[in-house]
Amino acid sequence: MGKRLVLNFHGIGEPHAWVSEAEHPFWCGEREFLVILDAIPQTSTQMRIPIEITFDDGNISDFAIAAPALQARGLTAAIFVCAGRIGKPGYLEANQMRELARAGMAIGSHGWDHVNWRRVFGDQALAHEIRDARDHIAQTVGQPIDRVAIPFGSYDARVWKFVTNAFREVQTSDGGLAPLSGRIVPRETYSIEWDEGSLRKYAAPRPLTGTIRQSLAMAYKRHR
Repeated sequence: MGKRLVLNFHGIGEPHAWVSEAEHPFWCGEREFLVILDAIPQTSTQMRIPIEITFDDGNISDFAIAAPALQARGLTAAIFVCAGRIGKPGYLEANQMRELARAGMAIGSHGWDHVNWRRVFGDQALAHEIRDARDHIAQTVGQPIDRVAIPFGSYDARVWKFVTNAFREVQTSDGGLAPLSGRIVPRETYSIEWDEGSLRKYAAPRPLTGTIRQSLAMAYKRHR
């Protein structure tokens, strides 16, 4: 089965005032982001692997910085929004989400309040985080929402049951390459540890032993 590399970003440029200090290492400087975008076509061709881009959290930089840079290069991305942050300072507004969708960006859910779903007490509260968030985002953009990115990459059997009942595609932060098709999509997340060789490293085929370890680790998380 073929593979693809899915890159995940959280914000571009300077973190705004509502971003916690713990999230700062996952923000990518604007200049570095542009360098990465410019390297994607050549890396994809040389490594013979599709490279996709996603954004989590629904930061305003998705609209103000990332989208224009993507469009200038003929690229698109999937943007996973927290329903409870829509319209709040530093985050996407409803009209911006609709404009992103019209520009060819896929819109997905990142939950309601950006909490660890494994720690959500009670099925009703978890349904609010997963199903209610999906429905609110769908109403906001005027189209069905069929993909989700799990906050913090934290899931177990209970969470997995909820998300697979609610979504066609589930994106995680497990790292490694993703299959070309399928319900679960592991991603490589940008952090300040990124360097000029990271894109090629992540795009390179994994040894069979590494692929097996990744599959077993993800299977364990889905059933624990």
